[in-house]
Amino acid sequence: MNNFRSGENLIITAGWLIQKNIYNVELFKLQEIAWVYAKITQHRTNGIPTGKTYAAVVMDKGGKTLEVSAKEEEVQTILVEIIERVPWVIAGYSEELKSMWRKDQTLFLSILQQRRVQMGM
Repeated sequence: MNNFRSGENLIITAGWLIQKNIYNVELFKLQEIAWVYAKITQHRTNGIPTGKTYAAVVMDKGGKTLEVSAKEEEVQTILVEIIERVPWVIAGYSEELKSMWRKDQTLFLSILQQRRVQMGM
């Protein structure tokens, strides 16, 4: 699988997700990614919607979180690239998943492992 690059700051290789910024480099081993989803933030001024920002959120088994800000279409592309490389990853956001991640991460990770085993990986 070819490397994927989003702008100058994000690279996804066969085994790693690499996020660079002016201060540091974040490394995520793809095999350790547990949960990915799109985050949409609605901005308001005096109660009036003024725009939205988008981010791909990546969480690993150790609880480390990375938010990659990008345009809406690019966020979707980033998530697809991760899902293609880590097909057992839990993708999408719900309050149920958020609650499970926060309150019972062991259960969340066991579901992730079951998905991986079912896919024979």
